[in-house]
Amino acid sequence: MKRNILWSLVAVFYFALYGFRLFFPEKQYFAEIYHVQAALNFIRHAPYHSTHPPFGILLMSVFMRLFGECSWVWRLVSLICGFGCLVFIYRVTKRLSASSRVAFFAAFLWMFDAL
Repeated sequence: MKRNILWSLVAVFYFALYGFRLFFPEKQYFAEIYHVQAALNFIRHAPYHSTHPPFGILLMSVFMRLFGECSWVWRLVSLICGFGCLVFIYRVTKRLSASSRVAFFAAFLWMFDAL
C-alpha cells in the first residue's frame, strides 16, 4: 500500500513537472518542425522522410488521429514515454540492486535529467 501511494505521488509530480506547459508554445519548435510534418504525411499516406526510426512518428500520428492536430498532442507522446522510462529505470535498478530505495532514488534522479 505504501509503495502504491509513493508511486502515485511520483506520477502526479512527474506529470505536473513536465505536463503543466504542454500547450506552450502553440507553434512547432526545434525538431517538432520535422516530426510533426512527418506524422502528418504519414496520416495523409504521403511519403515522408525521417532520419530517426519511425516508431515515435507512428505514435505521434496515432495520437494526432485520436486527439487532433494541436501542440499539446505533439508533446503528449513524449510525456507518456518519459513516464514509461521512469518506471523502466525503477524496475531495472531494483532488479540489479535488489533494493527499492536505491531503485526509487535512481528513478527520482532520472526524473530531473531533462530540466
